[in-house]
Amino acid sequence: MTTESPVIVEPSEYTCPGHPHPISRSIHLSRLAAFYPACRECPHRDDTGGLAGTTIDRLVRTRHRVARATLFTSEGVRGIHRNELTRTDADRLVAALAWLCWRDRPRALLRNP
Repeated sequence: MTTESPVIVEPSEYTCPGHPHPISRSIHLSRLAAFYPACRECPHRDDTGGLAGTTIDRLVRTRHRVARATLFTSEGVRGIHRNELTRTDADRLVAALAWLCWRDRPRALLRNP
């Protein structure tokens, strides 16, 4: 009778759903701990490594949440920085706001002194 420990084989690389580039296991674990939305669809979402028990419990409870259909609400823009609201999104929103401010500027600014 042998008492060998089972061998756990971890993937050599992880790729987040919807992302083209592979990531390391440490990034995978940090994204899991930060509740990165793509992790809900990740085939490796059960690989929680050494995450705290409370974090794992929260991951299990939040697994079935529905992703937002849009970042825009009647009160403004809502999104989790770096997870739902990317730098490109923020750039586009700021550019649109600047354009609106420029378009609606007071007439007094249009006159030449």
